[in-house]
Amino acid sequence: MNYNERMKEVGKRALNDFLEVNARLNAIALGLSEFYSVTDPSRAGIDQEFKKSRTRVEGAVNWLRKAANALARARMDEQQCVVRLTIEPEAKDALLQELNKGRIIPFSSDLVANMKRAQLRGVSATAEGISGDSWIDLEVVSPEQKLSEITLPSVSARIGRVSSSASLNARDIVGGRPIINRSPVGDWTVRAKRDDRGKAISRLHLDFHLAFCVG
Repeated sequence: MNYNERMKEVGKRALNDFLEVNARLNAIALGLSEFYSVTDPSRAGIDQEFKKSRTRVEGAVNWLRKAANALARARMDEQQCVVRLTIEPEAKDALLQELNKGRIIPFSSDLVANMKRAQLRGVSATAEGISGDSWIDLEVVSPEQKLSEITLPSVSARIGRVSSSASLNARDIVGGRPIINRSPVGDWTVRAKRDDRGKAISRLHLDFHLAFCVG
């Protein structure tokens, strides 16, 4: 490959990298606005930084510094808590069977009415009635969430070893990146996928780990 062809390929890679960076900067700006009500720096500010900086890389770095500082300020007064929903059987001794089919669990906005910007950080669960090393493998499906500019699709998280509420084992907090910053409000679906001696379950406690500001 001659010099001109090599430079052409380098130019293509540089352009692709820039387009990827630009898309991520716009996604960050959207997230700051939607989840943290941060409007400065804005998406319009990205182009402004590109124009006034010596290079696009420098402009991107300058904008990112502003975004990092704005996010730190927005989260300065953030607190954390757990909101628990308890699922009771609709028919006597039939909770596992109901969970196998899938139960709809509403999370009311009243539960976070005194919280400003209540956002999910994870989900965990424990069960009453089961004992010893018994466990239940749960799938938890979030509601779809409509924001001002985008709609977040429903996503699922897997709690693979829901154990007794009396157990001293550490609780698995699941969800990760797909549910972080979502609102907990809406109809959740809880479904049992597998179990080991889980038929004795009498109640299921679903814990929503939240971050919020006092409002």
